[in-house]
Amino acid sequence: MFIELLTVEFYLEGCSSLKQKRSALSGLKDRFGKIHHVAVVESGFQDVHKRSEWSFTVCALNQKIIDKTISQIEQFVRLDIDAEVIRFFRERM
Repeated sequence: MFIELLTVEFYLEGCSSLKQKRSALSGLKDRFGKIHHVAVVESGFQDVHKRSEWSFTVCALNQKIIDKTISQIEQFVRLDIDAEVIRFFRERM
């Protein structure tokens, strides 16, 4: 079993409320929370309007599945989330 953690930190320029921030980032949980080998959580800056950190834990029987899934997450974040990505951080468990 392989396990990898992807942490993504965001800056949301125009957000002035937590509701607005969560609305802008809700696609992350909606899309990737349904995949059976992925766990998604807002892991940092929960009470800050303009910043957010999300963590994705991916578990699979081989590294190829993990790499493919993390690539899909990174691509979705870059193309479909209306926020500036401050950093991606990958960590093998």
